[in-house]
Amino acid sequence: MPIVRLHPIDATEVDGADCNTLTGKEFPMNRFLSRFLKDESGATAIEYGLIAALIAVAIIAGATSLGTQLGTTFTNLSTTMQNANGG
Repeated sequence: MPIVRLHPIDATEVDGADCNTLTGKEFPMNRFLSRFLKDESGATAIEYGLIAALIAVAIIAGATSLGTQLGTTFTNLSTTMQNANGG
C-alpha cells in the first residue's frame, strides 16, 4: 500500500519534503482512516449531554410539582390554624 503524506495542520495530501515540517511522520492512509472512523469521543460527549439535559428537565419538573404541592399544604395548614384560633 502506498504511503500518503498528509500536511500536519489541515491533513491535505502533499508531496515533497514540506509535509514533514511539524511532525516528522508519514501516515499510511488506511491507518488514518481507521483511526478517524473508530473515534467515537464526539458521539459519547453528545450522549452524555443529552442525558444531562433529560435529568435537568426531570429535576425542574419534579421541583415545580413539589413546590405547588407544598404551597397547597401550607395554605391548608394556615387556614386550619386560623379557624382553630377563632379567626
